[in-house]
Amino acid sequence: MSLDIPLLEALEKLGAELERSRVPYALIGGLAAVRHGVVRTTLDIDILLAAPRVTLPGLLDRLQAAGFTVDRDRTIRELTTGRMSRIAYRGVPVDLLEPVLPVFADTLRRASRMAGGLAGIRLATAEDVIVHKLIAFRERDREDIRRIHQVQGETLDLEYVRRQWLTIGDSSDDRIAFLERLGS
Repeated sequence: MSLDIPLLEALEKLGAELERSRVPYALIGGLAAVRHGVVRTTLDIDILLAAPRVTLPGLLDRLQAAGFTVDRDRTIRELTTGRMSRIAYRGVPVDLLEPVLPVFADTLRRASRMAGGLAGIRLATAEDVIVHKLIAFRERDREDIRRIHQVQGETLDLEYVRRQWLTIGDSSDDRIAFLERLGS
């Protein structure tokens, strides 16, 4: 995977600070899709983050010291009220999302450290990336799901994805029909 230098630096520094802080997290979104075989450009980082409120100010201060642009009070307020916030590193947007749904806890539990050039960054599984993309379900998310399925093929556990979706959605939703078309 070829990444823009500030994007790569942001990901490495973010991963290092999160590991140092022992905060459960997982890379999700476009970069996670890229790591699972999707060929596309993405210019931001999406992190699912389970930082306890008591340790969040210190983590944000450490990220700021590492070069991130952070408005600590705003970030805490946004995470508290809207469950997501944005910080940046040299112009690279970094979206922080809290695990508000039970499926997000599974994403954090199943995430594993990436191999290769970004070793150490915790990456959501392909199945969990698909679950997150089903939740958003924009056209680019549907395309990412199709591409992950094309690349991963039969190694994907689509039944896991279906079960996860059914914990938050219902079986008559268009997303289930979309998944079934993938599996056929």
